[in-house]
Amino acid sequence: MNNPQINIDWDAIFMTMAFAAARASRCVSRNVGVVITQDNHVIATGANNTPADTTKCDALFPPKTDPKFNRGEHHEFSNDHEVHAEMNAMLSLLGRGGYDLRRATLYSTLKPCANCLKHIIEVGIPRVVYAEDYDLGGYGPYMNRMIFESDIQLEYKPILNEDLLVKTALDINHANEIYAQIIKNQKTRQ
Repeated sequence: MNNPQINIDWDAIFMTMAFAAARASRCVSRNVGVVITQDNHVIATGANNTPADTTKCDALFPPKTDPKFNRGEHHEFSNDHEVHAEMNAMLSLLGRGGYDLRRATLYSTLKPCANCLKHIIEVGIPRVVYAEDYDLGGYGPYMNRMIFESDIQLEYKPILNEDLLVKTALDINHANEIYAQIIKNQKTRQ
């Protein structure tokens, strides 16, 4: 029996997971999620939040849709108190050892800020895939030089709408069903 060819778009799968990870964020301005993979396996996830057991952003600020929301004040709070999703994901790997991040890919719902990107480069992650540009500033000439020197790949792969996320999730479920059937057929033949 011929097995059907399954074309898996790992980037779409892992980006969908990054959007799911973003739901853990308690930031009122922007929910960011990250998934770090190695050899097409998830090894870490993260969301932007304040450190454990500290006051969360949503306890201090109104939603960004509220006219009382002050983006500048929130951004200052975020810089001082929130741990970005990329950092939370990388920090979650501490103590778990055994990961050579030079073979990893980091998927983020938002383009990493310059501070996170320098840490991503430092731990050796060679590829970053992101779905949205960071609107509070681009990279300056020194960061662009660091990107060039490190040879890190930054890939912009936008998710255009929620329907695409749902379709991707349905495709994943369908692929899982086909894969389960293949495994079942292989066991039956043994």
